[in-house]
Amino acid sequence: MISQQGGAEALLGKIHFDMAGSVLTPESETMLKDIANKIRAEPNLMIDVNGYTDNVGSASANVALSKERADQVKAYLVDNLKVASNRIHAAGLGAQNPIASNETEEGRQENRRVEIVIRKPDALLIWFKNDVKVQPPTIKPDWLDPVPNFYLYRRYKITTGKKSRADILYPNKGVLSIGEDAMVIVHGLELKRKEKPLIKNFELQSGGLKTILRDIGSQDDSLISTPAAVVELYPQSSEILVDEKLKELVSVYQSNADVSAVADKGEDTIVKQEEPPEQPRPLPLAPVLISPQMNEKKFFPDDIIFVWQPSGVLSHLVVAEDSLFQEITFDAYIANDSLVSSLRENRYYWYVSGIDKDSLEGEYSDYRTFIVEIDTLQPQLKVSILPGKQEGEFIVAGHTDTDAKLYVNDEKIKTDKDGSFSYTIPKDYQGSSVLVRAVDNAGNTTEISCKIPRAPVFILGVNAGMFRMQSPNKNNTELGYCYGLEFTRMLSRSISFYLNTMMGKIEKEVGNELYKTNIIPFEIGFRKEFNLGSISPFFNIGSGFIWWQNSLNGEVIVTAGDDGRGFVDTSIGFGLGSRFYLGRNWLLNLQANYTHFFSNGQYSFGLDDANTLIRFGIGIQYSMQ
Repeated sequence: MISQQGGAEALLGKIHFDMAGSVLTPESETMLKDIANKIRAEPNLMIDVNGYTDNVGSASANVALSKERADQVKAYLVDNLKVASNRIHAAGLGAQNPIASNETEEGRQENRRVEIVIRKPDALLIWFKNDVKVQPPTIKPDWLDPVPNFYLYRRYKITTGKKSRADILYPNKGVLSIGEDAMVIVHGLELKRKEKPLIKNFELQSGGLKTILRDIGSQDDSLISTPAAVVELYPQSSEILVDEKLKELVSVYQSNADVSAVADKGEDTIVKQEEPPEQPRPLPLAPVLISPQMNEKKFFPDDIIFVWQPSGVLSHLVVAEDSLFQEITFDAYIANDSLVSSLRENRYYWYVSGIDKDSLEGEYSDYRTFIVEIDTLQPQLKVSILPGKQEGEFIVAGHTDTDAKLYVNDEKIKTDKDGSFSYTIPKDYQGSSVLVRAVDNAGNTTEISCKIPRAPVFILGVNAGMFRMQSPNKNNTELGYCYGLEFTRMLSRSISFYLNTMMGKIEKEVGNELYKTNIIPFEIGFRKEFNLGSISPFFNIGSGFIWWQNSLNGEVIVTAGDDGRGFVDTSIGFGLGSRFYLGRNWLLNLQANYTHFFSNGQYSFGLDDANTLIRFGIGIQYSMQ
């Protein structure tokens, strides 16, 4: 059996975590298996799993992290080791209660922990006779057969049948004796505080009970509630009975007791020692809950703002993880009409009551429930890269969510109120791309890697297309197809040198005879580039030569000045086009070229009066930087 001396909490074990971490280690899982075996051996024990952090970071972040650690331990005990969930309460206490100095790394490591302790019982069933049953406050409660030294917690019920009795031990060594045919509800052992509302130790619904409190000081006063009265007992022997009609009958032996009549609903009174009870007075009305709304969804780690209309000088706010309010998250007395708190993902229930100037507590509001979910929605991020004002300079610009933090290559960038941003990439930056990252308050991240559209040093490509050629005798003005290679050398961001060569062919059938014209144009020149990010229009002008040859039915046509190897004429031309960046150094090239070539010394421009070549092409190119 696990023992608790003097009602103190028994520490079952401690689980440690890495900085900012909440992952269980194999060593921790082994320890939890041993702890689970001890818990299962004592089926009436209630367990507190308390998470802690070091003092690094904000208080709200530490509370959230410590709750996450406690939830991890509870989940492992419940899901993997089959410990009943209603026996475990997980809480995050942040940087409270350090067990070592936070000035050293070793001390901070000690403080990053989860402690698993036996919850301090509210009473102990030390003896019983005949028909005695105990009922825990579960959703579907069963009456249990107790064993000696059975732990009793808040809202446990104890019943005695005919000729049955039981004794309950207080943590302060006082003993409460329960007579036959009685039912007692344990409400907790907090003693009355004059500055707070009255807290009942026991509620007697029928039958009788006798309490024997040892004379160890006036702080051992008790409060007992019956259907018709509230009785405050002093530390001596007393007996209280309730008749079958549930009308109060109080007998006091060798002691003093203050008895106050139960007022109508919505009223209460104050009884002072050696003074008659005051007249019942109206209690504060139930406060009106404003926010969160019923079944409203909130996102972790955003703060939860509780708002209500107060009805007294103080408000009593209770937040729990279950509708029976057994798994209390926090219980606070507040002097204003709102509270800001950080809660982990879960469903929560909350209500508020009003407290007047004499610490009388009014009716609770109807509870509301809300859900805290992990925010998994990634922030929006739109990015573009544009040329800067100076050569070699680029600007990263775009837009993200207003609450997101923005980073360019891990450097934090300030955003405007509407989420827009602009960042100039330094000239000496040698990378080929930049990583833009947006991170929201929940830690969700959106990343975009943007290639810097620098002018490449070299470009190699292949082109294919169609051309229109007109020969000197004007008898061969036809369309043909062509293909070829191109080499480009960038001289600056906007000026390039190019070399282009192609092979083309025209085929035409006249009657039963097949005419062919083969051409090979070769051109060198310069281009003016207009770098617009992922698109680069250009204009080029160049000169070179063109080889062409005619054939009939596969036989070369030999004319004057031609020895059968074809003609070579000089040429001049210009063109328009654009490159489209496809990513990973690949480009799509579209262009149109006009070339004029000179034959037999004749020199004139125009399709009708001289030799011309018009090409339309598309190609794939690869850039090298």
